Amino acid sequence: VAVDATRHAVVSAWRRQGTLQFKRFDVAPTSVDPTLASSLVLAASGTDGPALVGISGSRVVVAVMIARNLVVRRSGDGGASFAAAQTLLQGDIDCCFIAVPNSLDVRGDRVLLEGARVFGDFSGGASLQRRFVSTDGGAHWSKVKLGNTGTRVSAWSGSGGTPRIVEAWDDA
Repeated sequence: VAVDATRHAVVSAWRRQGTLQFKRFDVAPTSVDPTLASSLVLAASGTDGPALVGISGSRVVVAVMIARNLVVRRSGDGGASFAAAQTLLQGDIDCCFIAVPNSLDVRGDRVLLEGARVFGDFSGGASLQRRFVSTDGGAHWSKVKLGNTGTRVSAWSGSGGTPRIVEAWDDA
């Protein structure tokens, strides 16, 4: 679940029986009842693990594991429609590792996604952390390899000027 107070919108993404679901609700400042603005199935099958969602203005980004790959879907119209899925990190369909999202933050056109390639399954195992940054709403991404092996989460900090990243991780 993510909230954009300036747009008075709440978005959510989740898995249901292997599908990726998305909903956006508009909440008028003077009303207690939200209005369903959008309800879509973003992936018909193959989803697993957590589904993360971020919103800033009309920009919405969803990150999830589909067929063991870390995949994003992006919207520029508040979630009314989404561009085709983009694979940012590949897992191994035959054997040993999966690619999962850890955290997602959207600020205007800047998108920050932390992901990992995990050896084994969700219960543990070594992982390789990756940071993905987009400055054009998710159309293009740069990837940074990170040195630690524990789960990492991050978010944008501050406003205007130079964007800063606040992060935390587990080095266990």
